[in-house]
Amino acid sequence: MTFQGELHVEAPAQEVWDFLLDLEKLSGCVPGLQEAYRDRDGEYRLVVKTRVGFLTATVDLRGRIVESHPPKMVRTEFKGADNKLGSSLTQVNTLELVELGPWMTQVRYSTDVAFLGVLGKLGGRVVKAKASEIINQFNGTLKAKIEATAQRHRGR
Repeated sequence: MTFQGELHVEAPAQEVWDFLLDLEKLSGCVPGLQEAYRDRDGEYRLVVKTRVGFLTATVDLRGRIVESHPPKMVRTEFKGADNKLGSSLTQVNTLELVELGPWMTQVRYSTDVAFLGVLGKLGGRVVKAKASEIINQFNGTLKAKIEATAQRHRGR
């Protein structure tokens, strides 16, 4: 499944970039996030819990930044599993920042996700609807938090 879109954030591109690469700040935007940290090798570990249809999935994700061009583009890859459900996923995320003005940044995103096991068999419509819901929640929270941070910086 591929999800693509964009959002406009009232903040300078560098501030958007800094927020996106700050795990602590970004973690507050991920629906269902139970745990997030970066290990000594630079690998990220996320544990996300969410309800998909009649199932509750707790996915243990491990990932890393595979390409980065500050402050324009970052690509990450994650792999994860819910062993109780016998499901796994792989995910590649690409974020591109386009500065539209000193206080306006366009964030273009593309996420490719592949589900295997029970989640893969659950049905494309159910999984796609849930993924779209999570992406919309993430984008709304991300935009609000970045803009609030930028406004505090602007007021200084």
